[in-house]
Amino acid sequence: MALQDYVDIQVSFEAETVSRVGFGTLLFITEDTTEDPGTMTSVLGSLDEAEDAGYGTETEPYKFAQAAFAQDNGFSRLKIYHKDPDDQEESWVEAVGNAVDTDIDFYALAIESREAADIEAVAGNVEARTLLFIGVTADTDVLDDQDGTDIASTLLDQNLSRTGLLFKRDGNESYPEAAWFGRMLPDDPGRVNWAWKTLSGSGQTTDSFNSDERAALRDKRCNYYESVAGNSVTYEGVTSEPGIYLDIVRGIDWLQQRMQEDYIAVQTGRDQIPYVGGGEIIESEVVRRRLDIAVDRGVIADEYTVSVPNWRDQDPTDRADRHFPGITFEATYVGAVNSVKIRGTVSP
Repeated sequence: MALQDYVDIQVSFEAETVSRVGFGTLLFITEDTTEDPGTMTSVLGSLDEAEDAGYGTETEPYKFAQAAFAQDNGFSRLKIYHKDPDDQEESWVEAVGNAVDTDIDFYALAIESREAADIEAVAGNVEARTLLFIGVTADTDVLDDQDGTDIASTLLDQNLSRTGLLFKRDGNESYPEAAWFGRMLPDDPGRVNWAWKTLSGSGQTTDSFNSDERAALRDKRCNYYESVAGNSVTYEGVTSEPGIYLDIVRGIDWLQQRMQEDYIAVQTGRDQIPYVGGGEIIESEVVRRRLDIAVDRGVIADEYTVSVPNWRDQDPTDRADRHFPGITFEATYVGAVNSVKIRGTVSP
């Protein structure tokens, strides 16, 4: 039963440039035939468990798991869904839907395919789900600032806030998104910038770019991995919607999901929430409690506001239906610093 059937909480965020659940679990969709099509593995907690599940070292799930578990941040929640490679009717989008129907308990998503059409289709589908998708491309057209038909430009044109695209020159033979997810997912939402992160593992080599290529990547909101002052780092931690970053999407998703769960906990922990005075209870034990946690975690700033209507002002129909609408809050996400500009003068 969906929580939305009982509590309707919507958290939206706005950036100046736009008008507008295991959070640590990663799903990899593959055409590997180690398991039967339509099979979803239980959670794999280590590379050893992937081997015990029957994945040989030359299989794509093993290579993906190897990249994810090579990080030093305690990643331990990987699932594998097996798409049917012989079923032309099961597209990558349909595989996402079938995976969700099989087991909804995941948040991060990656696919084996590197084809632009597959990435675009999955990105469009994910936009309507509470998922975070990272696609990988090795298409050097992304590096051309005069090319507006590449996959990065296409995703950007669609303003897709739940997809991050990562360029990697060897992306057709490696799984940098597995390493990136493995590095980031163990951390709680908030206070964690997806940029400036080093990916462990022998296969995670950096790329080199000239200034024009780097500018094209940034203009098209395509992430990349390079060496900066001797440090291997991811950059910029963006989605394919201007002004929206991967950490912000994950933080807002966490806030919405946990606030829904808090409401259910309050309802089941009390004999009742009375209509008269109930708004204040919900404000205190659901909204402000979770917002305070979000402040502590660095998801939002501490100067938030909450507005709760008086029960007397509610529509009689809503009162008769025991529905209490109109509770709102406003908050500012904390965000992070990716780049800086400093000017100074030194005098004799």
